Amino acid sequence: MMLSAEAIADVVEVLQPEDFYRAAHGRIFETLRGLYARGEPVDVVTAVEALKRAGILEEVGGPLYIRDLVDQVPTPAAAAHYARIVAQTALLRRLIRAAGDIMEMAYGAPEDPERVADEAEQRIYEVARRDDREEIVRIRDLVDQAMIDLEHIQNREAPYAGIPTGFRDLDALLSGLQRGNLIVVAARPGVGKSSFVTNVARNVAVAGHPVALFSLEMSRWEIGMRLLCGEARVPWDRIRNKRVGADDWSRVVQAAEVLHDLPLSIVDSGNVTIVDIRAKARRMRTSKQGLDLIIVDYLQLMTHHRRVENRQQEIAEISRSLKLLAKELDIPVIAVSQLNRDPERRQDKRPQLSDLRECVVGDTLVWLADGRRVPIRELVGTRPDVLAMSPEGRIVTAKSDLVWEVGVRPTFRVTLASGRTIRATADHRLYGASGWVRIADLRVGDRVAVARCVPEPGDPIEWPDLQVALLGRLTPQALATARGVTKVDLRSRFAPSRALIDEYAEALDDDGLRAWANSDLFWDRVVSVERLGDEVVFDMTVPGPASWLADGIVTHNSGAIEQDSDVVMFIHRDDLDPAKKGVADIIVAKHRNGPTGTVPLTFLPELTQFRNHFPGEG
Repeated sequence: MMLSAEAIADVVEVLQPEDFYRAAHGRIFETLRGLYARGEPVDVVTAVEALKRAGILEEVGGPLYIRDLVDQVPTPAAAAHYARIVAQTALLRRLIRAAGDIMEMAYGAPEDPERVADEAEQRIYEVARRDDREEIVRIRDLVDQAMIDLEHIQNREAPYAGIPTGFRDLDALLSGLQRGNLIVVAARPGVGKSSFVTNVARNVAVAGHPVALFSLEMSRWEIGMRLLCGEARVPWDRIRNKRVGADDWSRVVQAAEVLHDLPLSIVDSGNVTIVDIRAKARRMRTSKQGLDLIIVDYLQLMTHHRRVENRQQEIAEISRSLKLLAKELDIPVIAVSQLNRDPERRQDKRPQLSDLRECVVGDTLVWLADGRRVPIRELVGTRPDVLAMSPEGRIVTAKSDLVWEVGVRPTFRVTLASGRTIRATADHRLYGASGWVRIADLRVGDRVAVARCVPEPGDPIEWPDLQVALLGRLTPQALATARGVTKVDLRSRFAPSRALIDEYAEALDDDGLRAWANSDLFWDRVVSVERLGDEVVFDMTVPGPASWLADGIVTHNSGAIEQDSDVVMFIHRDDLDPAKKGVADIIVAKHRNGPTGTVPLTFLPELTQFRNHFPGEG
């Protein structure tokens, strides 16, 4: 590299500083690469000066060692060949490290062998992708990559930055499907969810992008017939009833030729798990054909690789796993989701983002990080710091993302043995003994988590001693002591004590019970669940802990699907309106990095196909 600029260009495309066995060589390579990137000359003199300015010249061997490195090079013409040798050796070292880690995990007698197998596959996949990078990235590296990406966007021939769906107005709104994004397509049954994503799969494959369609509802035969009939523009009923003319058959043959070599793969296993999808997607991504888009149809039919007591918790874990898969493979993932019946209760029946979420009534007290408890209706439009529950069962502070009014929804009231109550929608989730549980699924006698203690506020209020003394006289414990009642006479009516749980944990050698005993949670008992009328409800998102305290009750952040997604699209058809017959609205209700809006598409029910809509079409 210090002898030829052409050699530098060949080497920097192949190697990273961590590929060198000796750390000193990696530091020298990084310095030379920096000189080259800044357009400065690269030779022995400039290299020594750059290493001296960085304060690492003696650390890497000194100026004489740098000169010796140059003298030992037979010819710079073989630089690319030498770089490949270094890269291949580094790959083997990473593979050895990964294999050692896998052996250690396997010998550890894990409780979940499938999870270990998945982690082992991921480690090997990361080695193959040369993804053994540091998690800490310097801002200058991010800026350099951003400039490269912007230059690529400006010079590209395609009008969109992402993968085009083939629907003109939708691509204009989204700028195509972006890599690393989780896109949720949601609708009520019978609206055309599967048809829409199948059309997207076909359009993306026609554009030359490899697609994997995981269908848990339709068989591969059904998908093939839909694609063939749609491409040929011949209704399936006509084929099934043997009413195909010569022109129809000619179009079918031509359609078969178009579809035959498309880079479209279909998996129609009815019991596919997220581990199956991840394993197949990784293999496709690293194959010769590659993989640019994953479609899962649909989310609620998927199962998790391990047993999860609560179905809502299982869906949340699957949703999160799909988002992580999109980031890992750096490709968009489309997940189809089925909506609840809330849209049918509205007059216009249009789906809303709140249909993917669960909400609470306006007087629900949100416990803020400063110790105040404020009705959620008073927090609309703000992003307050709140108290939340960590995965370890600790009460921590967290930043909320948004608080807003959802609208009128049917509500329930849950009453606990301690006297606490919460009013919320049926799908709102509280933290129970086996994880998150919907209010509609709660039963009398179930246990839910309540904050036993909370962190001290950052800015506590100072009270005079007399005021504190008065408060102490008014507390139940002080009043009881004044009447000669001690803790010895008391028994918990709401939940077993932490000491008792800890005794059980030691006797049964149960880590789960130990976690309960040492957490910040108190397990209150449900005494009633009542159905109420319709009320105005509100919602709040809390990234990270994905929870908050509703007057001390641990309540879920809300819809996991909506939270994990980058884009949420609803499909809405109003066939009762003559002016909208044959038109389907694609409602982009959430777009993390861009605008939202509604895009009309033409829907052809006889072909189960969506097409671009033009003004004046019925």
